[in-house]
Amino acid sequence: MSLADASYWANNRIGLYISNFAPINDGQIDTITALPQFFADTNQLFLDTINWVKVSGTYSAIGGEKYITIGNFFADNQTATIGNMGSFMWCYYYIDDVAVYELAPFEAGDDRVICLNDSVQLGAVGRSGVTYSWSPSTGLSNSNIPNPKAAPEHTTTYILTQTECDAVLQDTVTIVVDRTCHAANTLFIPTVVFTTQPLFVSGLESGSKIEVFDAQGKLVYRSFNYENNFHLQQLNAGVYIAVLSAPSGSVYSQKIVVLAAD
Repeated sequence: MSLADASYWANNRIGLYISNFAPINDGQIDTITALPQFFADTNQLFLDTINWVKVSGTYSAIGGEKYITIGNFFADNQTATIGNMGSFMWCYYYIDDVAVYELAPFEAGDDRVICLNDSVQLGAVGRSGVTYSWSPSTGLSNSNIPNPKAAPEHTTTYILTQTECDAVLQDTVTIVVDRTCHAANTLFIPTVVFTTQPLFVSGLESGSKIEVFDAQGKLVYRSFNYENNFHLQQLNAGVYIAVLSAPSGSVYSQKIVVLAAD
């Protein structure tokens, strides 16, 4: 927004209201009785007649939205103003470049228990135009990608900060390190996994091949160097067979029941 040169008044509260129906007033120029989802709330008056001032916020859709109303939704006694700015006896702002963007979903992942020296993949598939940052960076393969591998030596809670447009979103995930087990010596393929989880094989050796077959024997996934990064949302709920071939030549077969998440 930018204050018009001719505007007599300037104020400090410009808001935006998203709704399924157009706000109702009595036909007069007065306060609209609606609560905006976000607004500029500052002690500084918006006086700039040359530059543009950005007003933005984050809104969770409820469905059926059709209208965007922009203006001051607050009564005079809740609004700071200054007069004698110009000859037009109203508060007059230019509004430009109004846009609504769908934010990328953000998910740090499910809390997990791993063995010391084992690793697990965090996050999810990223999207262009989004900035990702993980903290702390200790034990992470890369702290600036959406889905790094985590191999902490101690139990660690990671914070994912996702920035898109002006929206900054955060989520956390805790990786519990079990120092009593020996992942390097014990291979374990889970028997029950939810579709929201990856297929995580404990004790996985680098260079291991894995194949997943459905109940009819159809190959649904194959990796010649599996890194615990197969997300089961790609599968329907049901029974599958995982066949893992280790670099040593050993072959392991395991029936896996994939359950749909609630």
